[in-house]
Amino acid sequence: MSQINTPMMTLGQLAHYLSLPLKVDQQDDPVSRISIDSRSIGQGDVFFALHGDQFDGHDYVVQALAKGALCAVVREDWVVPSTISEQRLLKVKDTLLSLGQLAQAWRKHINPFVIALTGSNGKTTVKEMTAAILREHSLTLGYDINSVLATEGNLNNAIGVPLTLLRLRPEHRFAVIEMGMNHEGEIAYLSNMAKPDVALINTVQRAHIGLLGSIEAIARAKSEIFEGLDADGVAVYPTDLSTSAILSQRAQPHRQLSFAISAQAHITGAIDGRVLTVSGFGETIKVRLQIPGRHNQENALAVIAACLATGVGATQIIKGLEQFTGVPGRLQMQFSALGALVIDDTYNANPDSVFAAIGVLSEREGRKIFVLGDLGELGEFADELHAEVGLKAKRAGIDDLFTLGELTQRSALSFGEGAHHCESVDQIVSTLKPQLNRDTTVLVKGSRFMKMERVVEGLLQ
Repeated sequence: MSQINTPMMTLGQLAHYLSLPLKVDQQDDPVSRISIDSRSIGQGDVFFALHGDQFDGHDYVVQALAKGALCAVVREDWVVPSTISEQRLLKVKDTLLSLGQLAQAWRKHINPFVIALTGSNGKTTVKEMTAAILREHSLTLGYDINSVLATEGNLNNAIGVPLTLLRLRPEHRFAVIEMGMNHEGEIAYLSNMAKPDVALINTVQRAHIGLLGSIEAIARAKSEIFEGLDADGVAVYPTDLSTSAILSQRAQPHRQLSFAISAQAHITGAIDGRVLTVSGFGETIKVRLQIPGRHNQENALAVIAACLATGVGATQIIKGLEQFTGVPGRLQMQFSALGALVIDDTYNANPDSVFAAIGVLSEREGRKIFVLGDLGELGEFADELHAEVGLKAKRAGIDDLFTLGELTQRSALSFGEGAHHCESVDQIVSTLKPQLNRDTTVLVKGSRFMKMERVVEGLLQ
């Protein structure tokens, strides 16, 4: 893996990528890495002063330069403090757009094989599954496992994607880039930046419906990922969704590879417990996953399709998936002191991912307790969808529903007997903890802003 003190480029290259003038005596200055965080600046880094609603990186330019930054990229209309030498600044119209411009040029320079992916649910799981398979594939090609770069965490927006691309180094042969969105046009911008060789949509569901208004609009926004594909690129998408026709239409200019559990497709899957059997192109792949949930079998099918489009063999696909143990905050299983199973699915949530979690919980023996926090970004659909969650949980045989937040009061109401609406994390923990035993399973879920991992921590203490 690259060391931070290994130069990634020269300042002259960086200025060239951004179409900026530079003094001759600065051309060969080595750039260690690109940073937007003055707290982690190291010697030789270039600091991009980004501006947002809640922050302005220009407030930290002096600090970044004092800590050893080679230079700072700033807005051309920024009033430069007298303590800063103009020679240590590169001035641009928009620092965020310039960060993207630099990332696009750097991706082209390193030229790895890029798989880009998006979806309403499961993006991070799909990303990690894909990276695990590509690491196995890399070994067969004579590279090591560090030849695969993947998005860290969920850095999947207009800041996170360029920062990921700017982590590319010459040893990286593959890059797995996760792309998220909360408005139309965002994924198109990211896809044209990353220029994927394979673009994957794993699913289209109701996340962000409050922002985009309809499932069809979500499908159109997700299918923007195909816009960055070149003539030889492959568009990979499911055919068993109500919006599959939209995905197929938007994929039209490109080579296509479809997948499905319950519809015709190039790659089809059959689920039997934790065993997924995949068929296509005259080949059958059988995989036993370590992680629970039908939705994870569907995630694995999407990953297999993308990896087949990449040219990965069945042996590497099977090995990568069967060794995969999941992602923190996504159906991670732990036991309380008294032996109750606590399932941590707190990383994020939307209605369809909640339904998937309910499905996992419903398969457990004994008493089944669901702890739910508010779901965000549902707009005018919030009351209806929260009520639907409560009804689904009751019909699935969940014994008790504990809710937290204003919106989940609708879930508790529709669940009926066995629902407990709580005012705080402490109330949930103090009520539930004495009830935990070996005959009990508790699954905890909610949108990121609810920080429902606090419930998990309380139950496990």
